[in-house]
Amino acid sequence: MPITVKQIIEQAAGMLGMSHVTFSGSQVISSFDPVVVQFVSCVNAVLEEIATEYVPCVKEEVITVTDRKAEYTSFSQNVFDIIKITADRQVIDFEMFPSYLEVGTERPEVTVRYKYIPAKVNINSTVANAKLSARVIALGTAAEFALIDGRYAESVNLDKQYMYALMAAARKSKEVRIKGRRWG
Repeated sequence: MPITVKQIIEQAAGMLGMSHVTFSGSQVISSFDPVVVQFVSCVNAVLEEIATEYVPCVKEEVITVTDRKAEYTSFSQNVFDIIKITADRQVIDFEMFPSYLEVGTERPEVTVRYKYIPAKVNINSTVANAKLSARVIALGTAAEFALIDGRYAESVNLDKQYMYALMAAARKSKEVRIKGRRWG
């Protein structure tokens, strides 16, 4: 289920003891309040950090190639890293340049699997990442906000909690198998 940016901000503010930052009830804070704007900026920083360093966002799509080149602007998402390119189920060599991708085939279309940076969110956005809970993102947001606000001790403590929660979320669940023994 998608998580709203408002939920993340309310949780982060609660972790920092800022109970006046709320979007429900009788004392709703304005979306244009400088504190809210700063929280949204922190949410964006945390989401980008998560996507580029811990839990990548991956997409696969068919891209049109012209003269063995595909502009990054032709992708539906903001490309961070290319994982694999295929054409007719064969892996294709490629080289990445600052504004385009060059492929080792003359085919007009290739399938590209890539990591991307999620689009910037605003106060009315939702965050859809099945591996992450609102709490994990809120911990990172609270740590980031505390650091910017000069609350260094709180920032360090929240950052440690965030890292533990993030590592738990990023860890792949594997089936545990014990090798059979021979008795005898």
